[in-house]
Amino acid sequence: MNRLRARLIAPLFACCISGGAAVVGGACVFPTRVDPPTLETGTYTLTSANGKSPPVVFVDSTGRSLRVVADTFTIVANHFYDEHAAVAITPRGGTEQPVSLITIGHQPYGLPSAGTVSFLITVYGGSTTATIFSPTSFQLQLSDHSVWNYDKR
Repeated sequence: MNRLRARLIAPLFACCISGGAAVVGGACVFPTRVDPPTLETGTYTLTSANGKSPPVVFVDSTGRSLRVVADTFTIVANHFYDEHAAVAITPRGGTEQPVSLITIGHQPYGLPSAGTVSFLITVYGGSTTATIFSPTSFQLQLSDHSVWNYDKR
């Protein structure tokens, strides 16, 4: 009988000690809430599109081909942004035009859900939603399903 009691007490004692150590040692017993990332103010530069470094090509809804040499979003206070891009446009059935600078100035952006931001106007067309990976990194998925990554520089 004493042997049986000793066999039962040892595992229970070990469980109590490990449980107490987890709580006292600072380990989380219950899940904690983690706030989704938000973007910092600053300039975010296009680093890749579908795994390729710029320049990259995007075909818009009108069939134009846009060769994007560079693209930056500058996030400013109060949920506003500016976009600056260097783009060569090829009209449908036409020839590529020289690279020109395009600026979309001081537009508000929305926060449709946690961890996302919606840029209302971009060089890629209408509203584009970005997934925020960290305060210094976001990703756009364009209408052609290409994935464009931006990092704060």
